[in-house]
Amino acid sequence: MLPDCSGDELCQTIRKDCDCPIIFLSCLEDSETIVGALKSGGDDYMVKPVRYPELLARVDAVIRRSGKNRENQAAQEHIRTFRSFLVDTDYHCILRDGERIELSSIEYGLLQYMINHPDTLLLYQDLYHHVWETDSLGDFRTVMVHISNLRKKLDPHHHGMIKTVRGAGYIFSDI
Repeated sequence: MLPDCSGDELCQTIRKDCDCPIIFLSCLEDSETIVGALKSGGDDYMVKPVRYPELLARVDAVIRRSGKNRENQAAQEHIRTFRSFLVDTDYHCILRDGERIELSSIEYGLLQYMINHPDTLLLYQDLYHHVWETDSLGDFRTVMVHISNLRKKLDPHHHGMIKTVRGAGYIFSDI
């Protein structure tokens, strides 16, 4: 019963840009209105007149829950998920079948560059330049050896995640 729009519409508009806690305060107490408010993105609903101790307790509970959700999201931001493995960007390792597999700094650098450029032909010299931060001077065998080691750790069942394009480079694909 807002002057410009309904509370449900306002809640949906807020939810498009913000994940902040929202508690509806209304004089309407029918189930249809309450369910609509919660389905539109509300975290809680209280019928007026409100008892302030209860309102404060609900505000605390909603803030507590939203804080835990943000902590969980932040904790998961360093995990990138792929078909048969996870990449932990904090620890520079991969996780497969619950097992942590350590990568050398070169292997991790190659993997990071490849997963950031999926389904793209990555030329030997570009991989070398990105990981070693210098020109390859034609030394592509070094890249080949490290890719071979990475494949053994990343794809032991040979699903073909890293495809070789002879004479050119590699394509990483998680399809």
